Amino acid sequence: LLEVRKMEEAFLQEQQRKQARESLELHGLGAQTASSSPSSSSGNHQTEAREKTTDEKSREQDEKQREDGDFDAIVSMLMSQDMKRFDDLSENLEHLEREAANAEADAMALGVMMGEELLRDDVEHLTEALLAAESLVGQSPSVEGGAGRH
Repeated sequence: LLEVRKMEEAFLQEQQRKQARESLELHGLGAQTASSSPSSSSGNHQTEAREKTTDEKSREQDEKQREDGDFDAIVSMLMSQDMKRFDDLSENLEHLEREAANAEADAMALGVMMGEELLRDDVEHLTEALLAAESLVGQSPSVEGGAGRH
């Protein structure tokens, strides 16, 4: 837990340093753009200002990537520490057992519902077959009537 706090403090300090650098760069960038205003007619100043802004942008991107890497490292470290915890293990186990029992009950209910649906489909199929057979019998010439005529 102490290591976690140290890492959090280091991360916060790094963020504060980053914010301080950004504010300095913004103030420095404002001074550079003022020197490249229309009053200074030299084109070299403008190209230098553009080069500086592209350099600053690339530095900002590099710094952001580094900070993202640092953040990922901290998160990974915290997750690995969390995985090693064993406090409240019995409560977690009981919760998982309840979840497993609920999932089993849901599976049973789904099985019953699927069985009922299969029975309904079978009854419908048999009903349709009986109706089709009765309609065929009603349409065909009577076997009894034909035998009596001979």
